[in-house]
Amino acid sequence: MYWISEKIPNDQFLLYAFDTAEVDPDLLLEWVRERAERVSDLRLVVRDVPKTVDYPVWVLSEVGEERIVVHQLASSMWTECMGAVADILGTGVNARVSPWTLHLFPGVRAVPESRSDTALVAVLQLSHALADGKRAAAIARELFGREMPGPTVLPSRPPSSTLLCALGLVRTPFLIGRMVAASFRSYQAYRESEALTADGTIPPKIDGRELTMLNADPHGRHGIRIITLPLSDLRGGSSTVTVTVLTAISVAYSEYLQRHGVAPADRLGAEVTVALPGASKSRNHFRNVGVDLYPGEKDLRVRAERIARALDERRTRALHPSIASQGDPMSMTPAPMIRAGVRSYSPKERPDTVSGNTVLTSVNRGPSDLEYCGGPVLFTAGFPALSPVMGVTHGVYSIGDTATVSVHFGPDVMADPNEYEELLRHALDEVRIATV
Repeated sequence: MYWISEKIPNDQFLLYAFDTAEVDPDLLLEWVRERAERVSDLRLVVRDVPKTVDYPVWVLSEVGEERIVVHQLASSMWTECMGAVADILGTGVNARVSPWTLHLFPGVRAVPESRSDTALVAVLQLSHALADGKRAAAIARELFGREMPGPTVLPSRPPSSTLLCALGLVRTPFLIGRMVAASFRSYQAYRESEALTADGTIPPKIDGRELTMLNADPHGRHGIRIITLPLSDLRGGSSTVTVTVLTAISVAYSEYLQRHGVAPADRLGAEVTVALPGASKSRNHFRNVGVDLYPGEKDLRVRAERIARALDERRTRALHPSIASQGDPMSMTPAPMIRAGVRSYSPKERPDTVSGNTVLTSVNRGPSDLEYCGGPVLFTAGFPALSPVMGVTHGVYSIGDTATVSVHFGPDVMADPNEYEELLRHALDEVRIATV
């Protein structure tokens, strides 16, 4: 995640809106800085090993003032705030200096769900190398929890750069041996997975989907839309939150293409983030799977059921040991080889097909017991990253009884985001009614 961010920006942006009255900016900074100093993950920075003879390490750092930025808006309206947040999405943190930045927008007016004249919008920007979606939510929970975080658990002091370099040189031959052994086991796992697929024990592989007009390069420009709604609206009958939103996306995405003169492909799909089981061995513990959206199925209840089965099948296949273990050699590959591969990678090369025409990330960020300077949390949102072949992504995030469905798009890719937002709102209502 750290190296690939040089090619494709992949920072996470966790938005939290708080019903916090306008307070002195110095108080806003003091309140959160004191807490950040007690959150272990927020005390870290990356240290590169010289000549990339080994993987970077996390080392202790101080929480400097530059990590917390207060933004002043001209009109202080919610729509202007969303535009300012969209501008931030085009930036990236330098994990060697700080793997996170907290952006604060105080005194924002007309914020959804707020009963006050103004609210505070906080956007926690994190390097994806520091945390995946689940861990990022846990970091935010420590930072914004009602109770002061406990004492910081700090890593042991790392060796000097010279010693790290020497250790990397010593480790490399052993890693190569382990990589070769893992590659042999991976091939055996591949043959096993082929046999299990053939006899129907695990679901089959699926072909990629054709690119649509929305699978285009956003060229570094960003826009967002956020829909807030009761979490109960996304839990219809036996349908999960993820399936409900996927079904709504299938409706809105297809309709948008049709309105813009493009017949939707017979197969539309979405990349869906799936958490891996068991204890995490790294800071990113997830996998993406491509799920069919069945745009040709007219009955929305049936479509939701088919999407649910497809998601379950993709998850079952991705997490089966014979499939999951095929990636083991990567974790044992020496750092110089991975670094060389990343340097040679060109994100501008367009594939013939994609595993999904859009992305959906779904995260439950827990109970609504967070606050900022005494102001309770109203809702939370996020914005899965765009890429040269992914001009529109979606997220669904919940906290307490409130959910948001977010759309992250490139303005050069999606010409009429307001139209798409209305289509998605209508589709969410349609799916809710159909799946009751």
